Amino acid sequence: MVKIDERFVDHNQLKDAWQRTLPTVMNPSDQSEVMADEADPKALRCTHLIICAQALHDLTHA
Repeated sequence: MVKIDERFVDHNQLKDAWQRTLPTVMNPSDQSEVMADEADPKALRCTHLIICAQALHDLTHA
């Protein structure tokens, strides 16, 4: 039988780390939100919002 090691990282620490890191790899006008998934302690929920007039125009006039 194979034993699988799992590492535990505090849910809030992981959420905070992603919340700090995501903006460093996104366009300056974009926004993101990272939330801890309350139903699953091993999951996060991420939302990426593109705040750009040109992008909104392109979406509404496609």
